[in-house]
Amino acid sequence: MLQLRGPDRFCVPRGESTAPDTWSPPPRPVAVPTGGVTVREGSLFHATMRENISYLLRSFSADHMLYHFRKRAGHADPPGGETQVSFWDTNLEGSSAGRFLMGAGNTLRWIEDGELRGRMDAIVDGWIAKIVARDPEAIWIHGLGMPHCYEITAMEAYMDHYLATGDGRYLEAMEGAWEMIHRHWQHAGGSIAICEGHDYPPDSRFIDRKKHTGEFCGSVFWAKLGQRFHMLRPEEERYVAEIEKAIYNVALANQAPGAGIRYHAHLEGHKARALEINTCCEGQGTRFLGSLPEYIYSIADDGLYVNLFAASTIEWNGIELKQETDFPFDGEISLTIASPGARRASAASAGIRIRVPGWAAADVEFSVNGKVIATGKPGSYVTIEREWSDGDTIQFELPMELRLTLYRGADNFDWHIRFAIEYGPILMAVVGPPRDNIPVYLAEEPGKFPDWLEPIPGEPLHWRVRTLPEYRVVPYWELGGDQHFSCYPVLTGEEQVSRAQPKE
Repeated sequence: MLQLRGPDRFCVPRGESTAPDTWSPPPRPVAVPTGGVTVREGSLFHATMRENISYLLRSFSADHMLYHFRKRAGHADPPGGETQVSFWDTNLEGSSAGRFLMGAGNTLRWIEDGELRGRMDAIVDGWIAKIVARDPEAIWIHGLGMPHCYEITAMEAYMDHYLATGDGRYLEAMEGAWEMIHRHWQHAGGSIAICEGHDYPPDSRFIDRKKHTGEFCGSVFWAKLGQRFHMLRPEEERYVAEIEKAIYNVALANQAPGAGIRYHAHLEGHKARALEINTCCEGQGTRFLGSLPEYIYSIADDGLYVNLFAASTIEWNGIELKQETDFPFDGEISLTIASPGARRASAASAGIRIRVPGWAAADVEFSVNGKVIATGKPGSYVTIEREWSDGDTIQFELPMELRLTLYRGADNFDWHIRFAIEYGPILMAVVGPPRDNIPVYLAEEPGKFPDWLEPIPGEPLHWRVRTLPEYRVVPYWELGGDQHFSCYPVLTGEEQVSRAQPKE
């Protein structure tokens, strides 16, 4: 029991925590204003704030603050370089802009100054102009020489600014950023193919583990950015699809039960060693793994969105929805409505919107209490609106199939073509020994896929290569650290006819 006495009366004993239903938040009788206060001209506070404006305007020109951002965008000789200050500008490139924006943004809440606002707008516009233009250099060209997935955290902040202000410049810029990363810096399975320590030009998608792609942090940030877009555009299935891939193919794959958290999602050779040393990826990884329930559903004023498929229960507005499924091991889903309070005969009127994933192999039929009432196309949401009664059940099955995705990146072989194998949202790995100095080489034709695979009885999501029984196809997330594998196996076949022949 929590004891409140002596000098430690405000401390929770080590190893104990309090249950939320015992919390008693203190009242906050007042709020802090964020605008609407005017200080009298000529007063001490006014004079102090005017001097702050003068300091900001005389200390940092727009060219000075945009110098490193313009270099990053590929400008050969941007203006402002001669004014750069040792260490503060040269070691902390771009930080002068951050300091300026802190001062200017706070000041302009209370005192309007046209020159200060103009300079602040110029800095913001200079930051996002390349992204608005969908120029990939804005993603991977950096003054420090090392692009990083942490850039996505700035994109999250820009989205938050749009959600707070409605300023369309930020939305347009973040749409560009999302599209460019999705198109040019993603692996099959969704991991982010940009990290640190190397150049990552568009469509590089390095597989070589020395190039450090697939950082756990990047997928966490990517999922959080996608969640912001989902909250804005909940009917667009693609944003939740990205969260789903990040969960199955990075979060689950980088968790090593009993051993720790993996830093990178290596896609070939052996998985990264699990760590327990408090890396950035361990911190962000535990954050993501600990927040999985918030991605399953979304709550709207008039109902509920079912985004992901996991055995779970949610209560909202006096209604309980229970989801029963063994997904992804099979595609059958059952949603049962109940009123957890008085168990009324009539639960409530609400719209339940259910995601039909873009990876679904066919249209999906939805039945309520055994009667088909709707059909949904892949990549959409189906809305079911009615007066729900206690015990009503929605049932549907998500059709999943194996598919090949052609690898397009810098780590192709001279005369071989790589493919990823996916099943629903699941990235698969081919487990087996190297052949002919190739990490995983399957002498199979892509055009005959998936006939050269056979399911392994009693092992869901596991297949065997018919002609090479030493090779198995399994979910990437299931692999241990000692198994040799590739998520981009080399295949043969008609797709290689136009490519160069093997070197002698």
